Amino acid sequence: MFIKNKICEKCQKGYDNHLDYCPHCKENNQTRDRKRFEGVTYYEFWRQIIIFVIGAFLLSVVATIISAIFSSFDLNELKATAIINFLTYAIVFVALLLSLLPEYRPLLKSFKGYKPYVFALAGLGAILMFNYVYLTIIGLIYPISDNANESAINSIVPMYPILSILIFGIVGPLVEEMTYRLGLFSFFKRINTILAYAITMIIFALIHFDFYSFTSGTYINELINLPSYLAAAFVLTFLYDKFGFASSSLCHIANNMLSIMMTIIMSLLPENVL
Repeated sequence: MFIKNKICEKCQKGYDNHLDYCPHCKENNQTRDRKRFEGVTYYEFWRQIIIFVIGAFLLSVVATIISAIFSSFDLNELKATAIINFLTYAIVFVALLLSLLPEYRPLLKSFKGYKPYVFALAGLGAILMFNYVYLTIIGLIYPISDNANESAINSIVPMYPILSILIFGIVGPLVEEMTYRLGLFSFFKRINTILAYAITMIIFALIHFDFYSFTSGTYINELINLPSYLAAAFVLTFLYDKFGFASSSLCHIANNMLSIMMTIIMSLLPENVL
């Protein structure tokens, strides 16, 4: 069973034994298996489902609504895409924060101390190392380029650098970490750890995959880029599982920030230098 209830010794009310403390009186849960659950931040199972639904499905719904609203405006495709992305992530981020009310304590607790920041940097190094080795080897076999997801972001960043840093660099990673680690992974971790890793990694990688590539003929490039997302998904999930929400979030933010800053720098260089 993925839900194991216990009776609080202080208030005598029942609650989910996966939680760090009793949600009724805030008494610490002394019987929780610390070794097994290590860095995972647990909420009630229904709240985990809500977090995932908001992050995964509301994202598409909000994007569709905003796209319909701005379709009547005279905007070029790139500007419209930027506005849709910025507004969508901002709205979903607020919705996710509201879904966590008033239980911020377990989340904020993971940012204490220096370890989350050290582990985040180690995770970033692992992601960069994998991408360097993998893309170098693949580049010798097949001419690879950015996938649709990266290409779209790289086009938007030079136009709106500040908003890109805020949304793509900070808000976006936090939305994805709450959705796929705090919500999806934590829920399935209750059932089975290997299953939780597999589902989280696959879904995380696929949300960055352009399924329209099968009709546009660019699917090979999308498929070649997929292992990079799977590797990043594994590193982020591992960081969350072992060291907490702060580690995976900080690593995700650092990875996105590095990419954004490189794009901004490249856009400022004279064309003859590129």
